[in-house]
Amino acid sequence: MERSYSKRCRAILRPLVDLVLPPLCFGCGARLSASQKYLCAQCLAAIQKQDEDICDVCGSSLSGGHCPFCLDTEALFWLARAPYMYLGGIRNLIHSFKYESYPMIGKWFAHAMADVIDSEPSFQDCDVITPVPLHFVRKRERGYNQSEIIARELSKLVGIDYAVLCKRHRHTKSQTHLNKQEREHNLDRAFSLCRGKDVANAKVLLIDDVFTTGTTVNKISELFLENGASSVSVLTAARAV
Repeated sequence: MERSYSKRCRAILRPLVDLVLPPLCFGCGARLSASQKYLCAQCLAAIQKQDEDICDVCGSSLSGGHCPFCLDTEALFWLARAPYMYLGGIRNLIHSFKYESYPMIGKWFAHAMADVIDSEPSFQDCDVITPVPLHFVRKRERGYNQSEIIARELSKLVGIDYAVLCKRHRHTKSQTHLNKQEREHNLDRAFSLCRGKDVANAKVLLIDDVFTTGTTVNKISELFLENGASSVSVLTAARAV
C-alpha cells in the first residue's frame, strides 16, 4: 500500500517539479527547451515508425514477403497498427510511462495514435474504444493503468465512445520476460467481460501500450468475438521489433 501511495504522489508532483526545473529528454538525458516535450529534437528525429512494407493484418514487418506473426498465430483481431517502433527514445518513454509514475506521457502517445486513426478507415468505423485491463493488484501498485490513460485521451481526440469492457480477473505474472508459449499459458482464462457490458455486434478498438507477441490482444479479441462482437481492431503506442 505504501509503495502504490508513493507512486501516486510522484505522478501528481512531477508536473509541478517540471515547472521549476527544466525537464530532461527521456531519450538522451539532455535538458529540454521550453518548446520541447519529453524528447529533444535529435531523439525525435531518430524515432522509427512502422515500415510501409508490413502485414496488412497485424502490422508486422514482412520477412521475405511473409508475416512472421501470421505464419505462427491466427490473428483474431481484424487489424493491428502502431505509430512507433519500440526502440530508442520511444522505448524509454514507455518504460517511464509504465513504471516511473509519468502518466502524462499517455496523452502524448494518444495524439500520435489519433493520427493513425485518421489515416485508417477501419479504425474510424469502430463503435467503442476500450483499454487492455490491468489486474487490480498491479493497478494499485502502479497507481494507474497506462492503457486506460491512452484510451481515455484518444476517445476525446477522435470522438469514439470510451468504455471499460473487460477485466483481468486472474493476477498473472508479468508478460515482459516470457516467451510466446509462456505468455499464452500465462493468460489462459485471465480475462472476462465486465458485468453488464454487452459487445454484441460492436466494432471494438482495443488499446494497449506495446504490441510484443500479440498474445494479450489476441486473447482479449477472442473474448469479445465469443461474446458477439462484430470485429476487434488493435492500436498500440508502439510495436516491438
